[in-house]
Amino acid sequence: ESVWDLVNTNEKYERALPVLLKHLQRDYPNRIRDGLARSLGRPWARSMAWEQVLGAYLAESNKSRVAPPGEVGSPSGPKDGMAVALSEMAQPEDLDVLIDLICDPKNGRSRIFFVKNLSRSRSPKAFETLSRLSREPELYKEIEYRLQAKLRREAKKAGSRSAKQ
Repeated sequence: ESVWDLVNTNEKYERALPVLLKHLQRDYPNRIRDGLARSLGRPWARSMAWEQVLGAYLAESNKSRVAPPGEVGSPSGPKDGMAVALSEMAQPEDLDVLIDLICDPKNGRSRIFFVKNLSRSRSPKAFETLSRLSREPELYKEIEYRLQAKLRREAKKAGSRSAKQ
């Protein structure tokens, strides 16, 4: 009934991808375009959707805003949905692209969705990027959270390795 039904399903809907990509380019309300973009965020959709979603993300203006008093969080928009989709489709070989996206302040708060990818990477370049961005108001909390979680996981692994020896 809604594009949001696809966002929340575990089923594959590969035959729908061309339709979803076509509609992502149309002038629908932000909430609909956000859902269309998020519905494309599946690893199995990468071969068909990566380039188009990346192009749409780069072309999309940053429309996100800070929540007014009394409202929880901030509203999502198409750029956020596209960032979520790119994050879900990203492969290790996309690290340089993700670094370019997260480092560009024109991408606004949608950049937060790339922190997870960089924090999971073993690349020193990813860690250096997160360290450099760790003072940015839109990113610092997420970066701190992800890096602390990574350190806890690594300490746990090191503890279990030393217990085995």
